[in-house]
Amino acid sequence: MSVIVPESALPQQLSVEGAVEAAYAQTLADIASDLVRGLPVLVECDKDLAPHVFVNLRLRLKQRDLKCLYLDGRPREGQTQEMSCGLVAMMIGQLRDAVRGAVEKRVVVLPHLDLLTTSQGGLTAEAREVIPLLYENPELVWLGFKDPSFALPRVIEGLFPHRYSLLGVPRPRLAHLVTQKEARKFGRQFNPWALYKYVSGMNAARLRKLLSALEGEDYPADPRRAYQQIRSATSGGQLEVPTIDLDRDLGGYAKVKQRLRAEILDVLAHKDQRTDPEEIARLESLIPRGMIFWGPPGTGKTLFAKGAGAQKPVGRRKRREPAADFP
Repeated sequence: MSVIVPESALPQQLSVEGAVEAAYAQTLADIASDLVRGLPVLVECDKDLAPHVFVNLRLRLKQRDLKCLYLDGRPREGQTQEMSCGLVAMMIGQLRDAVRGAVEKRVVVLPHLDLLTTSQGGLTAEAREVIPLLYENPELVWLGFKDPSFALPRVIEGLFPHRYSLLGVPRPRLAHLVTQKEARKFGRQFNPWALYKYVSGMNAARLRKLLSALEGEDYPADPRRAYQQIRSATSGGQLEVPTIDLDRDLGGYAKVKQRLRAEILDVLAHKDQRTDPEEIARLESLIPRGMIFWGPPGTGKTLFAKGAGAQKPVGRRKRREPAADFP
């Protein structure tokens, strides 16, 4: 048992839709099951992932003879752009028509719930018109999409008894999202757990676009170029990657440095050298979830935090995933 995945076990080609299915299959099946039973569902995911999630769910629901109506505010066939008003007003008009015109059970998809909230997280004037409509027709089942960057008012969230989050990529599923050609950019032995540190907060759709654009030679002796491309693509404009050295740039505090190494840095370094999932999981259980630096201003707390981060750069991790075998 090893976290190293042979190239032959990876897919030769993979579409964005295929990656979404591979990453979130069980969750998507649960969402579809809830909708079939008539339970409104709220899905929290990035904007660029939502259309692919909808396509996946639409196919699942079609197999159960359940129709979907996607209300995104765009003009329908036969309606010119000049006839349309604002996006939100158009969406509300579509919603009113759907509520008062439906005579059979169907799923109504609301992909832009964030447009109904103010910057302070309150209800817009248009939202106050929407909420009564959501209760008018019992034959409609609501599927809403929530952007993680926006908070929804309780009165809207309360309409959805079942909620799911599709944030990042589960670590056990990452090996299913990398093609053979892309794995060659990381050397002759592909370790998806090493890659996970850089892409854990990235959704499957965005990950596919990033991996398909990787440049460089196949089977490099040093895979740093591939990781640097990923780091460059995932680092936001406000993110600073620290370059402070604990020994070179920080004087004194020998006991603090020793504790940092013994309790965190050495364990992380040792974990990266392991290939047994059970051993990696055991080492991860030893790592503290955090460490508090206490002291008056100017004593080096921030420098210590940066120094520890520079010793062990990690990706945008949003959640820890349990160890799992491949496939």
